[in-house]
Amino acid sequence: MNQSAQNLKIDERNHVEKPFLDQLHGLGWQIIDLDKNQKPKDSDRESFTEVVMGQVLRQQLKVINPWLEPNQIEEVIKQLTANFPSNNLLENNRHLFTLLQENTSVSENRKTGEKSPTVKFVDFANSSNNSFIAVCQFKIRILGTDHHIIPDIVLFLNGLPVVVIECKSPKVQDAIAEAINQLMMFMVRAMYRHPNLSQWKVIFVTDRTQLEQQLAETGQNIGFTVKPADSIAKLKELLRSDSSDLVMAMIHKFQERDLQEAFPELNTSTNILVMTDEAHRSQYSLLGANLDKAIPFATRLGYTGTPIDKTERVFGDYIDTYTMRQAIIDKVTLEIVYEGRTHNAEVPDKTVMDSAFQDVFSEYTLTERLQILGYGSRDAYLEAESTIAAKAKDMIEHYLQSIFPNGYKAQVVATSREAAVRYKKQIDLALADAIIKLEQSNPHNLNLDRLKKLKTDVVISGNNKDEMHLKPYTNESKHKTTIKSFKLPFDSEDE
Repeated sequence: MNQSAQNLKIDERNHVEKPFLDQLHGLGWQIIDLDKNQKPKDSDRESFTEVVMGQVLRQQLKVINPWLEPNQIEEVIKQLTANFPSNNLLENNRHLFTLLQENTSVSENRKTGEKSPTVKFVDFANSSNNSFIAVCQFKIRILGTDHHIIPDIVLFLNGLPVVVIECKSPKVQDAIAEAINQLMMFMVRAMYRHPNLSQWKVIFVTDRTQLEQQLAETGQNIGFTVKPADSIAKLKELLRSDSSDLVMAMIHKFQERDLQEAFPELNTSTNILVMTDEAHRSQYSLLGANLDKAIPFATRLGYTGTPIDKTERVFGDYIDTYTMRQAIIDKVTLEIVYEGRTHNAEVPDKTVMDSAFQDVFSEYTLTERLQILGYGSRDAYLEAESTIAAKAKDMIEHYLQSIFPNGYKAQVVATSREAAVRYKKQIDLALADAIIKLEQSNPHNLNLDRLKKLKTDVVISGNNKDEMHLKPYTNESKHKTTIKSFKLPFDSEDE
């Protein structure tokens, strides 16, 4: 192993693997930390071809189902380890997941005489009856070969492997994938297993293409099909149906003129749940009003990472909150540091400007003039080339001083699409100017070869009325390439 790879491995161990194991230990998990000299018995196995901790599984089945006889326990274990419906990995995983969720049975409770009693693999009602074990460096031999794979961490529930975790050094770690979709989909699965909720229609409302794809994929992986409503006509059709559908309302694909037309009452059922992603966004106001009319007795849930007063007015009190401070304490995220910056926006010749304003708007009343002054002035300032040029120069100076040396990229959020395109132009100019100066004097030894390869791009939505200078930045296919490149570390071959 070369020195660079060795350093990354040490970095993974100290900065990711070990802290995660410590966190699991604090939550009550048993930790088994193995090394390269491990033997099968160290992880409660007879050989490295086994992936189940057999004795743990037997013990927990007896704890959860104390009436089971030894031969019945072996019968139940065979259902998990020997009887698979197909050769397809995904289907077999889904089969096992269903068994864990929905249980199994044996022919008889020999103590009470009950026929076909339920056998539980997991005690969801009393978590203390379950075993939680995390194994670090869990060695597995590939059948038919002498080769092994060693996942960084495997989580075992009652001796059964349920989660495989691959730890990555912070130096190469990709962004954390969107997780709201999993919360939504597993909530739906829990609903459909409940006798009083299994017939409900569930409607997802989202305006994010990425979440749209993730919801569809996650739904398929756990056995559900999500029906996309990519037009108002299709949404009305799916709302009108009494079936227990999973409907995805993709608001970013709706035409605003269609939303302006009020919906009729389409379904008066009380068995409808509307789940809205980033529930405060202004785009939902028209659709929300129409859904109120179309499905007046539906229940509504909103998810947001940036709650505002409007969120509570529309959806009511919070069911559950997870604050930024809690996330920082749990080490799920890092603390956000805000650094104030100022920009001098004074008008150079106020007298001339006041005179010009009075000349142009002389026929308007004082009240109307004040309204005109307020209208558009903020956006005009934020989109002004001079404002953006000054801010871009400051951003590049800060980036090269504090961000780039640590191997990170940067993202700029602009006030409008026009501003975003102008920021790219000014950032490119400021970056080129900075490189010229650094070639003359580079006191902090910044990586100029890497800096010269640095690319910028714009990701904005588009429509048919866009001006020509905006169109190059509205291509969704190009967006995917740009976002993929942005997530990769510097100097990656795929960048």
